[in-house]
Amino acid sequence: AATFFDKNRKLISIYWSHEDRFVQPSDAIWEHVKWAFKCSMLVGVTAVDHLVGAHLMTANFLTIASRGELGVDHPMRRLLDIHTFNTIEINAAAARTLCTEGGLVHHASALTPKSLSLALHYGVQTLRFDSMPTVTYAHKVLASGEVTGDEWEFGRDYTDFHAILLEFVQQYVDVFYKTE
Repeated sequence: AATFFDKNRKLISIYWSHEDRFVQPSDAIWEHVKWAFKCSMLVGVTAVDHLVGAHLMTANFLTIASRGELGVDHPMRRLLDIHTFNTIEINAAAARTLCTEGGLVHHASALTPKSLSLALHYGVQTLRFDSMPTVTYAHKVLASGEVTGDEWEFGRDYTDFHAILLEFVQQYVDVFYKTE
């Protein structure tokens, strides 16, 4: 599915892949297609991006790499530990309760067991380990004036948090690794 908006950001059409057609607000099926799109987005963001991307892959790989390659007193491991604390236990619980047939994601979505498996595998196949395009995009949108921080609170909060985290990491790293 794909959504289309006018210049005032009003939803004007949805491409509905189930019937391979565009649906407009005047169509009798409009409310159903909007609901299907919202559910698809929720599954995409929750199961694919967050569960697989953030937890099962990124946090897991970071935990394994920092614990396996850096000594317990290494400054970078100490920095990473505050961001990966309890990752192994959280991911094990997620694998038992969220990723399985009959688990929470399966019950909370309209996915068949096969579709759930395909969605999770899609997350593994498409994960990018580079968040900078998202940060760059958010800065660009807010700087363009097309949308204000009050209209797009997520974008404003995302860029603000990124700046705070970047400053924190830079100051921490500078304590142990002086640069010019």
